[in-house]
Amino acid sequence: MASRRTRTNKPCDCCAIRRVRCRGGPPCAECEKRSLECTFLRVPRKRGPKGPRAATSDRVLVHQDRILQEACIKDEDAFSLPALSPILQGDETSLLLPLELYVKYLTIFQEQLMSVWPIISIDTLLSRLATNPSHDFEARALAAAVCAATMAQLRLFNEDGSDPSSEETCELFARHSQSSRDQYYYRESSSTDSLLTSFFLHIYFANTNRMRTAVLYLHETIAQLHLLELHHAETLNALPKDERALKLRIFWIVFVTERTFCVQNHLPSSLKPISQWPAPNDDAEGHHGGLDSSIQLLSRLFTLLDNSLIDSKASSGLLPRTGESSDAAHCMACMAQCSVLTVDSGLAETQRVDVGVTRNWIRTLWWEYALRHFQMSSSLEDAALSMSLPASIAHETMCLFASVSQQAIRTHGYGMELKIFSIADALVDLMACYERLPGNLQVTRGGMLVGARDTLQALRNALLLVGGLESNFVKKLQLSMAKAQLPVQNIRLLLTSDEEVDSEGAISI
Repeated sequence: MASRRTRTNKPCDCCAIRRVRCRGGPPCAECEKRSLECTFLRVPRKRGPKGPRAATSDRVLVHQDRILQEACIKDEDAFSLPALSPILQGDETSLLLPLELYVKYLTIFQEQLMSVWPIISIDTLLSRLATNPSHDFEARALAAAVCAATMAQLRLFNEDGSDPSSEETCELFARHSQSSRDQYYYRESSSTDSLLTSFFLHIYFANTNRMRTAVLYLHETIAQLHLLELHHAETLNALPKDERALKLRIFWIVFVTERTFCVQNHLPSSLKPISQWPAPNDDAEGHHGGLDSSIQLLSRLFTLLDNSLIDSKASSGLLPRTGESSDAAHCMACMAQCSVLTVDSGLAETQRVDVGVTRNWIRTLWWEYALRHFQMSSSLEDAALSMSLPASIAHETMCLFASVSQQAIRTHGYGMELKIFSIADALVDLMACYERLPGNLQVTRGGMLVGARDTLQALRNALLLVGGLESNFVKKLQLSMAKAQLPVQNIRLLLTSDEEVDSEGAISI
């Protein structure tokens, strides 16, 4: 009778590798049969589950992260910084920043920015916040947007040493504005408050260099303006006097903002000017801060920025010309009208800076347009087509800055930055045409530049004053200066990998 086969709990090394039954040994029958050395050197593995694979572990971590993120989103409104505390308790699902913070930055807006945007009643807004803070979502959204725009426009998060979390506070205001809007279906709300909330969120994101988001909020503002039919003179004429004055101001300020943003970012504009101007004496109660003629001057200046000029900025070469003589006449008429619109010396310095720099900026844009399309003159007598016009414009701008306080310049934020940059960049282009430049800025009758470098340095300092050391406009200007063989400090910090600096500090690509 054949012996019964047995199986050992610990197979030999050869049987384990060959995956055959081992009857034990040594030597075992299989090893002896094949003349193999029968050994038991292999350490047996532990029985039971072997643990998750690497891919499984990764999926577990991703799932855990997703759960944590969803929990953070649900508690977003309850998030508070060390210096902050919520003002709502109980059943509220959305907690607010302290009312004191709203009062602080809305008061700053009223004191420093009301002359820039005279389109909102701060006293009324504060009253609404104090009366019904938990359910007036429209007031909450607008107030938070105004606070965020104020901090970004005045760069308060760069200076406020008493509040180390000021930059986070600024961002938190914007997030509260966005979340509050969702509470009242703002897309279906045809109200001035919804329009202004979108407008001030645009200002905030433009000042923090998030241009794609700024574009979306600007388009949203214009869409709401169209839905309210504020672009129709008939709609405005049917309104009571105070409401008409306010909404006329809103239209023109949105118009000015869109033209400025579109020129800088090479986007087409959609708003068309209307036949009515904001009047200095139209006093919409509670919505002004010493309203004067500056708002009408700015409106008239920005009508000179038509789509032909904006499209020209976006074009890399010459545009197709349909009527050269009519284009030239239009260009000359715009430049002449821009020169005629002088700045009233009786304006407050904040408005005087705004109107004066805007006027010089538009003159610079039309000069660049003429440079691309018409034959220029080397004589200063030809005011419109003179090659040396940017030197005159830069000199006027420098003198304007010397006559006002620094706060009057800083107040205008992103818009002031891009205008100063355009004026300074045109001067750099002009200086690049001159191989040798003498010392102090005076523009002589012969068209010689004197002291252009001093003027350029003054404009650069103005850019630093408005935008700070991290300003993208300052960096762009310094690169332009370096490419024009002009001295620039710390140019190596600005270069990309494709650019080099020679021993004399000149930049090459």
